[in-house]
Amino acid sequence: MTIWPNPQIRKRPFLVFLIMAFTIGGLIYILQPNWTLRSDSFNYYVYVRSLMKDHDLNFANEGSFFKNKFHQTSPSFYDIKTSTGYYPNPFPVGVAIFETPWYLLAEGYINISRYADHNSLSGFTVIHDTFINFGNIFYGFLGLIVVYKFLRLYFNESVSLATIFSIFFATPLIYMTIYEAAWSHLLSFFLVSSFIYFCTAPNKVPDHVRYILIGCLIGLCFMVRWQNILLLILVVPILFQLFSNNKQNFIKYFAVLVISLFITISPQLIAWRILYGAYLLKPPSNTNFVYLQNPQIIPFLFSLRHGMFLWTPIYLLSLIGICYLAKKKPRFVLPLIIFLGAELYINTSINDWWSGYFGSRRMLDYSIIYALGIASIMQLKIKYLKYFWNCVLFMLIAINFLLILQVARGWLTLSEPHKTHPINQVSGTSFPTPKQFLLNSQRIVKAVYRVINPF
Repeated sequence: MTIWPNPQIRKRPFLVFLIMAFTIGGLIYILQPNWTLRSDSFNYYVYVRSLMKDHDLNFANEGSFFKNKFHQTSPSFYDIKTSTGYYPNPFPVGVAIFETPWYLLAEGYINISRYADHNSLSGFTVIHDTFINFGNIFYGFLGLIVVYKFLRLYFNESVSLATIFSIFFATPLIYMTIYEAAWSHLLSFFLVSSFIYFCTAPNKVPDHVRYILIGCLIGLCFMVRWQNILLLILVVPILFQLFSNNKQNFIKYFAVLVISLFITISPQLIAWRILYGAYLLKPPSNTNFVYLQNPQIIPFLFSLRHGMFLWTPIYLLSLIGICYLAKKKPRFVLPLIIFLGAELYINTSINDWWSGYFGSRRMLDYSIIYALGIASIMQLKIKYLKYFWNCVLFMLIAINFLLILQVARGWLTLSEPHKTHPINQVSGTSFPTPKQFLLNSQRIVKAVYRVINPF
């Protein structure tokens, strides 16, 4: 299969996205991921469950259920009540807002099928887990469509489709889609992509609608992941240009943007008021989370512990393409580079900067920018470059899938190198040596062959 776009053949976007959807479904069916809501995904979901079932934001029963389900006996940050008598939740409410329709669908299915909920606390069935995960996969898929629409503003259909295919199957996006969809990253990817699309496509909607959308999308992005507030970096040149062109319009549209932003984040402000007693605050966490004075940039990019460029080399290739494009369109690309650099600085300053589960998950939300870099390389008309890229991208996708399967089988740890995996007690590392990778890949190929040819 050729990954590099062939301009002689007109691709059909609907067919390509349909094939990708069936591929995702097939991989989920074959790999049978464990979709239990846990860790971050549990903390996002408790807003929905508590409001719908208990009609409050008191997480006492959800916290007890979590501790019993995952056999946690030691006291934690979440056991200490706040000044208002509620239990803390440092996670934002945005994911819960988008999960609410899928929760209602799960409840409807349970009522129609008369599914028996044997859990000690209703709202945590396998049906809820499944609908919540599929809902977030749906948002991630919408994100791919938005990225395609964004690329079509600057590249032809063939390049855009080939880029979408590469940026999905050669990055942690495919891992998060299959195994950790209920986390915030797929939704954040969709919202960030939508924001950048409307920022760079001013002719798609009227001006007043555009600034309403920008304000709403910043608010939604912020309520899904706190660090997305840095998207304001991309608003500065837009407002500066507006101010230069028409000061009267600047006042009007700036007011529209700010009002839209504050209306959008009002659910978060209300949640903070209920949980902590204040509308505006930095939500306390169970750890000192960010150390801005000590960013781990080099380890974050190249470490065995889910180093961004080591686990996902296509990101490095994308950066080359972005730098090349910056020379041609600096006013368009430089704000994106500054924003990406700010996000990189924040993520390298987090105390568990290596926390990837598969590669650098915290940077995959900005895949629309990586797609821009890949597409800019794909459109180059250099002799033999097309064939070289075909081979490189095919290898990157193959390696990505083999790493995914090795993580899924417990052969690689999810955090530190040279640790024993806590589940099956086999020795593994967060990134294999070349010899380990080849041996593990051989085992996978043999297992697949036995399934295909059992006799």
